[in-house]
Amino acid sequence: MSWEVVAGQRLSLNAIPWEVQSDVPSVPPASEAKDAESLLREAYRLLSNGQRAEALSIAQELVLRYPNFQLGQLLFADLMNLISDQPMDVRSALHEGASDVASKLQQLNAEARLRLNRPGPAAYAGKEPAGLAYLSTKVPFVIVVDALHSRLYVMTHAASAGTQESSKGLQVVFESYMSVGQRGIGKQQKGDGKTPLGVYVIQKSYPGHVLPDLYGSGALTLNYPNDLDILDGKTGSGIWIHGSPSEQYARAPEATDGCVVLSNPDMLTLMKLHFPAGTPVFILPKVEWVEPHKNKNLRSRLWPTEKVQDEKNRREILAMLSWQGEGRNMMSILYAAETLISGQASVMVTPSYWVEQGHQWKAIPANSGERQLADRSSPVARPSGRAVVR
Repeated sequence: MSWEVVAGQRLSLNAIPWEVQSDVPSVPPASEAKDAESLLREAYRLLSNGQRAEALSIAQELVLRYPNFQLGQLLFADLMNLISDQPMDVRSALHEGASDVASKLQQLNAEARLRLNRPGPAAYAGKEPAGLAYLSTKVPFVIVVDALHSRLYVMTHAASAGTQESSKGLQVVFESYMSVGQRGIGKQQKGDGKTPLGVYVIQKSYPGHVLPDLYGSGALTLNYPNDLDILDGKTGSGIWIHGSPSEQYARAPEATDGCVVLSNPDMLTLMKLHFPAGTPVFILPKVEWVEPHKNKNLRSRLWPTEKVQDEKNRREILAMLSWQGEGRNMMSILYAAETLISGQASVMVTPSYWVEQGHQWKAIPANSGERQLADRSSPVARPSGRAVVR
């Protein structure tokens, strides 16, 4: 028995041929890239070039550095089996309990495919996710989740000179493999095992040592359900971005209760960025990377003002994101709202949500159990805290 992803139609009794057709064949040398995924990709590159001994050396380094990385352990075991004087007949070894083993291999198969065929830097260099119409330089980061490719991206403003609003566009500063809900995406109700889609904001950040082991090396909490979710009758809460249990390196692509889950090393890197509260998180079925001018044109259609500001209510707009789903167009606008904390003025990021009806955008009343829409000038309230239940 061998993996579909690596064997294709050429099934082997003894080993996995590792013949994935990667869209991004160039991989940094192992000496320059020591994270688990880069080592995996380097071992695959060497193996695909027929360099078995070199691939085995990289695979050995991989399992020594990341002993709980099951995909790496399987690669190393297959290579050892391949060069053995008496290679094991894997099919004959799988008697009772084969269905459990086959299920696990299918999960690892899916993870391998996604890791090895992830969109490379060329796919997003100089581009932005479609729908990210505006991000003020006062908002340092945006997190983008691509469910189809099991990738999480962190984008920030490219280095620029001039005024605060001067920008050379956005660039990806971090990306990683991640897992979503065991029943996919499009959360509707508590306990459905799905990850919600749309725009959310980070509320709090928790280091791993204050959390149960389930959450790994840290967690970022999100404002699910937001006002749009509440209007639609969606239930549940406690949707976080967090790490993995200590015995696991990573989860299968669809294996969570609804959260977005990273490996612990990747989550630690994410936590070091120190995302401020209100950082937008854009969760999409699939990210379409577009030229920045397309998002600029989108912004002009969504909010046709020369300055990105709510002129009627005198509120500065910090971000504007638009997406489609459930047969309608939706939008989230993040505002800068001043508040007093311990007697000192502070700026908070306040999200509002909008739907398009009859070619007109209308705001969702904040914290509303009402089932009606307000006009464009409706006030926006801060999201309230909710219990952690998914």
